[in-house]
Amino acid sequence: MGDTSIKKERANLVKYSNRLNLNPLGSLSSNEQDVFINIMAIFHGQNARRVEIRLADLKDMAGMSGEKYSYFLQKLTGINEHLISNLVYTIETEKGLYTAPLFQSFLVTKDGRLIAELNELMASALFDIEGSFTRYKRLTFMKFRSKYTKSLFRLFAKNHKGHFQIGLTEFKEAMALPPKYSQSNLRKVIHASVAELEEKYYGKGTVTVTDHYGRTRGQPLESLEFTYPLMGREPDMRCDICPDGDGFPVKMVAREVAQEEQYLRSDGLPGLRRVTALRTEALRCPLCGAPVGEFLAEDGRRYEICKNNRLQRQFGGSGACTYFRWMPESETFPPFPDEKK
Repeated sequence: MGDTSIKKERANLVKYSNRLNLNPLGSLSSNEQDVFINIMAIFHGQNARRVEIRLADLKDMAGMSGEKYSYFLQKLTGINEHLISNLVYTIETEKGLYTAPLFQSFLVTKDGRLIAELNELMASALFDIEGSFTRYKRLTFMKFRSKYTKSLFRLFAKNHKGHFQIGLTEFKEAMALPPKYSQSNLRKVIHASVAELEEKYYGKGTVTVTDHYGRTRGQPLESLEFTYPLMGREPDMRCDICPDGDGFPVKMVAREVAQEEQYLRSDGLPGLRRVTALRTEALRCPLCGAPVGEFLAEDGRRYEICKNNRLQRQFGGSGACTYFRWMPESETFPPFPDEKK
């Protein structure tokens, strides 16, 4: 009984050396990342270089049981095409530094199985880890809808200190963003990613982002500093702005808060510069000011609805408000620029 529970727990975990560069993972769609992370969890659970799994089982593990089989195969093909040549691991051997792909083979059989085998030397990235490593639950990773949120979550899990500062170029690489990605789109990505992390894992108001500007002409943005809880939690669905915490799932939105701070200029004189941070707050109804919730319909579409709508009377609302809105795909929590499913 004990061995079974240990194996089940291992199968729910993803663990790898921090020397394994997973930045290329960000180039995959959200669904493709979920499939890959579950493959990693299977390796960890079986503690074996070669694993074999039915595609139907992998499809269910990745939360894609409702998708067509052809669509799932498309995602699996995307993993094969994008990662086999890009996802590499570098280790030091007696002859020097050795760099090779993580996988030695990645075979999808005609009878519906995936057979994947790790490169022999690369297995140390998962099984014989020396030094720092990253670990998280696969189901936690799958909570997040956006590929950008997933990339930021991996950064938080890798820097397991509750805070870290990262250069702008390195951050774009970690998030799989183009080097010339506009600052306005970058802010949209950060705002939306932080909002989703807070709602689904860390808790509202627990993640902050601070800009750090250079001292050269124009004071360009040079780095970003993140603070966050060391441990996340299941989302707290109680409404802390509703009477008695009645369970209404309030939608949280991210807002940018600007302030000025003093710094020492290159000429030795004090100066002021603008610093921004992210804060989350409850979304209010545009008609009556009551809290607005976000729900998932049976057909997979999302919608916003006021707590005082008559359809939400089980949460103690007045039933007098008519606010209801289907959310377009581009706006589903909240908009991420240039992101495919």
